[in-house]
Amino acid sequence: MVSLVKSSGIHALYIFSLDEEAGHVFHQCYVPPNLIERGLKATQWIEVAAAILGGKKGGKDELAQGLGTEVSRINEALVAVSEYSSEYFNA
Repeated sequence: MVSLVKSSGIHALYIFSLDEEAGHVFHQCYVPPNLIERGLKATQWIEVAAAILGGKKGGKDELAQGLGTEVSRINEALVAVSEYSSEYFNA
């Protein structure tokens, strides 16, 4: 998925995958070099959702991922990552 995004010229990507039965939310984000230069880093962006969803996270400036356990808070995390990144897209 990320390789497709990189080649398409899309600005950035944040995805969530919910597995309610297992009690997990996988989330991953990609940030292209031009937005990293503006200050948006995947490691900081992933932290926004991880603070809400709990669990583990890690990555680098361009690509990061996490696995949370607070599945009931996925909508809250979605709003938070959108709000966090909006300042970088509008710059």
